[in-house]
Amino acid sequence: MEGMQGRRGRGEGTDVKPMHKPLTRLLAVTVVVSVLAVGTQSTTSSASRPLATGRHLNLADLGRVARPHPATHVTPAAGNVPDVAGKVWYADTGDGPGGPGKTADAIDVFKGSKLIQSFSEDANQVFEYWGSNTLAHSKRLGCLVLTDSSGYIDSFSLNHDGTVAAEVSHLPDPYGGQPESVLLNKAGTVAVINDPNSSTFLGPYLQSYSIATGCALTFIGSSSGGAGNEFYINSALVGNDVVTGDANFNTIDTYSLSKSGKLSFLKSLPSEVATYVDGMASYRSDVFSGSSNYYGPSNQSVEGGVLSHSGSISFLSGSPTYDPSGDHSTGAVATNGWLFVANNNYADNPSLPASIGSYTTSPSLAFSLDTVLPGSAGSQATPLALVGKTLFVDVDYIGSIEACSIGGSGATNCNVYATLSDILGFSNGLTF
Repeated sequence: MEGMQGRRGRGEGTDVKPMHKPLTRLLAVTVVVSVLAVGTQSTTSSASRPLATGRHLNLADLGRVARPHPATHVTPAAGNVPDVAGKVWYADTGDGPGGPGKTADAIDVFKGSKLIQSFSEDANQVFEYWGSNTLAHSKRLGCLVLTDSSGYIDSFSLNHDGTVAAEVSHLPDPYGGQPESVLLNKAGTVAVINDPNSSTFLGPYLQSYSIATGCALTFIGSSSGGAGNEFYINSALVGNDVVTGDANFNTIDTYSLSKSGKLSFLKSLPSEVATYVDGMASYRSDVFSGSSNYYGPSNQSVEGGVLSHSGSISFLSGSPTYDPSGDHSTGAVATNGWLFVANNNYADNPSLPASIGSYTTSPSLAFSLDTVLPGSAGSQATPLALVGKTLFVDVDYIGSIEACSIGGSGATNCNVYATLSDILGFSNGLTF
């Protein structure tokens, strides 16, 4: 299937891409698109606020659910990357026996660029949003946590050499949704899950789970911001707070996360990006986001600010800004002085490659450089991970992880570093 052809101006139509999901889920997605488009108010709760008026929250604008074309394998060319030489890291790959890959999902385990294990598991990743990461690593406990878009949250124990030992938990989403993105608290003992597609599409959208010694998961609780109708895709951790973007109301919402894993809503603030806030990132007290909308001065797509303990944000000078060569700027990661954002350009033209936009963050937020990801035409780039002076990018649809060098102008010299076990499968999880 093909994505949207050509660039789209504001107010013009969008082709909704077919979704390879069971009929019940397809009907549910059709219902939510209709509800969001007309801006009606939910009747399930008097506390629910109406959906944002004058906007059409189109799920196709927030991510991909189907492959645009057969994958093209790209030979690794990055060579040795000292930052991860000898280190073990993980990627989620495959899309279940019903998907294009025709194989079971797996967690691929790498040591440096070498694939040392492909651990088959029971997830079925056929649904994803830009900017998300389905996989998280608790180094303290020796566990992996995986969100499964077919409706489960899974955990896995690790051997001493870092390989996967066994699947420990396979918990159904308590709200019948499609768990999307996962992050862990600093201690690695609590997992926070974004679930934008609960069965009612009215939340709760953030869930928390405890991770026990031995890697068993236990559901703690959930929150949807207190008003309802939020559409949270992914989150970032700032100290003990969880910051998430609401793509429906285009706000940045902040929650406190207690040591026990309880989520408490703090504040909702208007985002500075034009629409569809997506792709959260943080560094110390700084928080950043991208947007899954379109590029250009009229659609500023990247923002950043300093988060206070109360949940308020003081936006940086220069925020919002944009990458003049990038589009659908989601999937972000930040470090001292830099913000890196994935541009999923293929959504407007399948022949375009994905790219990385580099932004300086001090003394102001400013665009620096756009770097194309080789071999990524028609593919999406998400998620991102920083290790030392190397930026790693999970390039979906071509079964590759790319590595970029971080230098004085940003991310450069991007090349394929490692090849996943299933080059035809979805890959939306990357963790070190």
